[in-house]
Amino acid sequence: MNTRHHLRIVLMALALFFALGAGDTGQDDSDDSSGCGGEPPPLLQDPSFDLWCGDELCSWEVDEGRIAQVPTWHQGDHGVGMLSDPTVISQKATGTADDTHCIFFTLMVATDPGVTVALEIDFQDNGLTEYAHPIPNTDWTTFSYHIRPPEWFDTLRFRIRKTGVGNATVAQIMADRADEALCESQVPTPYDDLPLGSYCASASECATGICEAHQVISHEPGLSGQIHGSCGECTPASCDEGQVCGLAFTDGNLPYSACIQPSAKALGEACIDGGECGSAVCCEGRCSECCTDGHHACADEGTCTMAPGHGNASTLIMPWMCDPRERDRLHGERCMQPGDCASATCVSQRQLMICDPSGQPCERDADCPEFAGESPRCATLGPYDGVCLMDEPSWSF
Repeated sequence: MNTRHHLRIVLMALALFFALGAGDTGQDDSDDSSGCGGEPPPLLQDPSFDLWCGDELCSWEVDEGRIAQVPTWHQGDHGVGMLSDPTVISQKATGTADDTHCIFFTLMVATDPGVTVALEIDFQDNGLTEYAHPIPNTDWTTFSYHIRPPEWFDTLRFRIRKTGVGNATVAQIMADRADEALCESQVPTPYDDLPLGSYCASASECATGICEAHQVISHEPGLSGQIHGSCGECTPASCDEGQVCGLAFTDGNLPYSACIQPSAKALGEACIDGGECGSAVCCEGRCSECCTDGHHACADEGTCTMAPGHGNASTLIMPWMCDPRERDRLHGERCMQPGDCASATCVSQRQLMICDPSGQPCERDADCPEFAGESPRCATLGPYDGVCLMDEPSWSF
């Protein structure tokens, strides 16, 4: 085996050894980041650019420019040549904040004078770059360091960006989970310019400086009722008179707070404030008739409960109603299903359809963005702003 090829393998093995904290005698034996025993796989696939599908890398995407398979320090060991100005390649990784608390990088790059190669990380894979670091010209030796990721993320994308006229060859970019203790002295990578509708944990992460919370609507008990923050435009006290700070949706159907007209939402629509709803009640993230919060009880000792689900709508995503399906509602009264009405006739000009999970309005499954790893669907709750017809049924039950 060529001596430098052998050296590269040894260096990669040593880098992985130290990344996993194997030399730290204080490491808990239960924290095994080697990928064995059910641990998550390495963050990046094909870190040495060995897997090619014809003229393209099998595990990496070319976002911009042109690439080619080229030799590194000898003909038998190949890397990726970044040919254009600029050239960008990327790979979506498997990590989340639950399993990735420290990231260890080992990089090997050779560049011409005037050419810059940078490593970028897009946490949340939303097109924004939270971390960027130039990769020095290592002349076929390794360059290693750790970073501490943000405190929350459920996906991430690595990018390698080459700028400048000249040659750049990347022989290796290894990224793997490392012992959390190796990053504890660092400040977590911050978010500071998240766009409208993005998930957020604090106002400082948002471009608008506002992070407002709403409750998740989902058929999954583990998701239903969770508090979810998103970058918004208003807080409850910031809207003009005649408006209410309610839940709106971006063109990409992401939820955010916005000043909207009061009382405009129908039973079952997603909300953050009762002022948005025609019923004046927002209970657990959806416009409802009542709530078990102790402030919005049913009249006449009625029972407040979720309307029964039907079709592809689970009970867990239905609005709270007073004695639903009791067939006691008269002509013109609000309803969600025929069983609410004495006449068994609940009508509307259209159906109320929302994304499950999360609650966005929709017409088809494709309108619903992925949420918390769940494949969303467009669920039909019942008639939109439904009303009962006829005071008495024209037939007996």
